[in-house]
Amino acid sequence: MPSPKASEHLVYVLASNGLYAYTKFARLATQATDLKMINLECMAVADLSGSSGVGNRRRHSNGAPTNFSRFFLGGLQRSLLEVDAGPDRWGTPLRSIDVGEAGCVIFRPCTVGLCAANTKGKASDSRAIKYKD
Repeated sequence: MPSPKASEHLVYVLASNGLYAYTKFARLATQATDLKMINLECMAVADLSGSSGVGNRRRHSNGAPTNFSRFFLGGLQRSLLEVDAGPDRWGTPLRSIDVGEAGCVIFRPCTVGLCAANTKGKASDSRAIKYKD
């Protein structure tokens, strides 16, 4: 039986200049590009709506539940991007997050949220990151 989650029917591809979503038949379904999306190296997804109490569980236009609501895109640049994964504003950058001059190449979940690490070995958690709208 196919999954009711529309996001599970797509393959997400991170390129150095954007995020692309393809169908299982290798057809481009949608894409997200922005002038701030340069030298991208890593991607993480997060559900900001579940038991965390941050909002209601999101649904696609066909009524199917989504299993994540945000993409985080980072790379060899000063900021990482928080991008909407909802069906209405998919791919829209929501905010920039300053991670320092070296950027970030690795994301990992940690007890306080998302941790980012750069090529110089520095790791930052969400308490140390500066948010910009």
